[in-house]
Amino acid sequence: MSKIASFFDIDGTLLKSNAIDHYLFLSRQNISTIAQYKVIALLACKIPYYFLLDKINRTLFNHAFYKNYKGMSVEQMAEFSHKYFEKHLKYSIFPSANNCVYLHKQQGHKVIFVTGSLDFIIAPLASFLGADAVLATSLKSQNGCYTGDIENSSLTGQEKANTIKNLSAQLTIDLSQSYAYGDSASDFAMLNLVGNPVAVNPDNFLARKAKKKGWLVNKWNLID
Repeated sequence: MSKIASFFDIDGTLLKSNAIDHYLFLSRQNISTIAQYKVIALLACKIPYYFLLDKINRTLFNHAFYKNYKGMSVEQMAEFSHKYFEKHLKYSIFPSANNCVYLHKQQGHKVIFVTGSLDFIIAPLASFLGADAVLATSLKSQNGCYTGDIENSSLTGQEKANTIKNLSAQLTIDLSQSYAYGDSASDFAMLNLVGNPVAVNPDNFLARKAKKKGWLVNKWNLID
């Protein structure tokens, strides 16, 4: 018997957060104040470059930005990610997103997170919200440290949709009855894959596409 699933993007959809927020917290743990300022200064210099890459292609941005994790301890990143969730991410969850996940679970739908964000960052959130599966980006590691290179594909754009197709075939999920929630152009292929797409806080590209296709558009805020 086919199942119904609800697929959720993370940053900007479930959370008011982004890759830079995650990195700024994780990279400044257990280092001196001077070193923290250095991290901030170096990142600030690269912001225009990252912004341009993201506008061109989210996959290019991910491959470039995740180089910043080179040399970071796998064990420490897992530890710091739990700390980050308890201090910050937990309070960045949109209340409406939390309710939406709960309602899907109440209806017996599979809740699946699909994100270009890093798996160790998303793990505490997935546990907290009770996700049934997480499709996230992983980094290669060597000698207990991340290399900064992506292990699997960067789950953005069409690759996000392809990964959902593969998982749906394995779990016998009926995509025509399933739901998807996303906020950006990078989520368009995922939303276009299901019978019940929802554009959440959409960027200009996705807002235009949603209007053209007659998709539901939701505005989720931290204070509803």
